[in-house]
Amino acid sequence: MSARRSGTAGVKRDEIFLTTKVWIDQFADGDLQRSAEKSLEKLGVDQVDLLLLHWPKPDVPLAETLKALNAVRAKGWTRAIGLSNFPSAQLEDAAKLSEAPIATDQVEYHPYLSLKTLKAKADQLGVSITAWSPLAQGKVAQDPVLIEIGRAHGKTPGQVTLRWIIQQGIIAIPRTSNPSASRRTSTSSTSSCRRRRWRRSTAWRARTGGSGIGSIGRMPGTLSRERGPDVNEFSDWESQATIWAYYKPRQTHAWNMLVLSHRALEEFLESDETAFEAEYLWENFIIRLWLYRATILTLTKINVVKSDAEALVLKFDSRFQTDGFNDLKAIRDMIEHFDDYAAGKGRGPATRDGELDPWRAVSRDRFERGRFVVERTVAYDAAIHLRTGAKTVSDAFIAQYNAAH
Repeated sequence: MSARRSGTAGVKRDEIFLTTKVWIDQFADGDLQRSAEKSLEKLGVDQVDLLLLHWPKPDVPLAETLKALNAVRAKGWTRAIGLSNFPSAQLEDAAKLSEAPIATDQVEYHPYLSLKTLKAKADQLGVSITAWSPLAQGKVAQDPVLIEIGRAHGKTPGQVTLRWIIQQGIIAIPRTSNPSASRRTSTSSTSSCRRRRWRRSTAWRARTGGSGIGSIGRMPGTLSRERGPDVNEFSDWESQATIWAYYKPRQTHAWNMLVLSHRALEEFLESDETAFEAEYLWENFIIRLWLYRATILTLTKINVVKSDAEALVLKFDSRFQTDGFNDLKAIRDMIEHFDDYAAGKGRGPATRDGELDPWRAVSRDRFERGRFVVERTVAYDAAIHLRTGAKTVSDAFIAQYNAAH
């Protein structure tokens, strides 16, 4: 590997703790190593400080992924390895399978989202927890309880929140593009919030009912009551709430990416650009559409809304059914696994000699590949209905969760 830059913008490499992640489609042995090497090339370094698996992917055996991750560490491309968004059971599996210690599990963690089961398991395994979005995407700044505590200590709600997280032994990584804001939050480590003030804040939450999971994404947690719910007593609800909390931000992200890809497709096809570039945009739209469907499938893991979520996805799939085939899935599979198809190892309904016809047609409103067709307006309309239905299902879970608590 070629020599790397020692620093960026005058900052020495040893003054930066550099972390990067491996995306879920690169979890197979070989793919993961290539992904890590590509990341090093893009970053211009020989080694990162921490390499994380982005989140669990059941399609690839965890043992295979951990073996590849350890191989990257053995090459010296990362000092430490870790996980991101892994629940307690899979964290334990990963710790058992990995030769090297799992340094951390990076998860969403803030006053409205308590992951007590995960924290207990991480402590048992000797794995640190790193909190991404520790300020709840800025929501803590408007929380009256945190404002009150901050005034008593001459601190901002953000500083109070970060100190609370640090006092639990959790690593916090707030994000900001504002240097002054970064300096303000960094002073949180110099202050301490007294327990009686936290008890007062939790009692206030219990008395007023709090803001509720529906409006702020709160799970069973720290500011919701004097004592949080017993993990064993509410284990089923807690696990379902964990899934919901996993689903919510990813649904938003997947939808935004889908909208952007559709907008780019619309705008591009109004121009006189080449068919090749138009096909690329179509393929991106189809992949984003399938990824959004996969995100909504997460709702089928929540027991109390499982049947409604499954019906919602089936209705979406029906918009693409032709002669027993799902056109969207078939085209997506051909895009995703083109090299396999070309080698005669087709996956899904398409085969090299049958359905993988090299002929395709691209127009403003239609993408054809062999016998399979996706209409742009039909596909986007189906996505909008899927999103609307998913919100109804999600709201139904929130209502049932809040009723139970």
